[in-house]
Amino acid sequence: MPDSRRIHQLQLELANLKRHRDHVRQIHADRFTPVARENIVSDCRDADSRLRELNSQLHQYSEQRRLSRDERHRHQLHDRIEGTKRNIQTMRHNLERRKQRLADHDEHRRKNEADQHQTRMKIDRKQEELNHVLRQR
Repeated sequence: MPDSRRIHQLQLELANLKRHRDHVRQIHADRFTPVARENIVSDCRDADSRLRELNSQLHQYSEQRRLSRDERHRHQLHDRIEGTKRNIQTMRHNLERRKQRLADHDEHRRKNEADQHQTRMKIDRKQEELNHVLRQR
């Protein structure tokens, strides 16, 4: 009787490990696709490009302001400069968030792959243990 209980216990553990493996695979398939990563990379590229445009715009406004003799025009340019600086600050913040998302994505993908590998190893060991117990009967 202890053998049959041990066999049943091993079969349950093996089934649980396989369920976990399938769950981890599904998470990996849903979240960590190359397309999802490429979308984040593309967002970073777009934000970086927009940031360069804003910096160029800021330089142009500053140069126009420096050369302008009309006080009202200088004031308008000052407002544009300040608005552009705020936009640049926001874009930098967003770019950093996107880069962090990319790093998080890569880290989660690595952990998920390690979990899949570890689960495969556990399944193999449990299967060997179950086969060993079954052979002893």
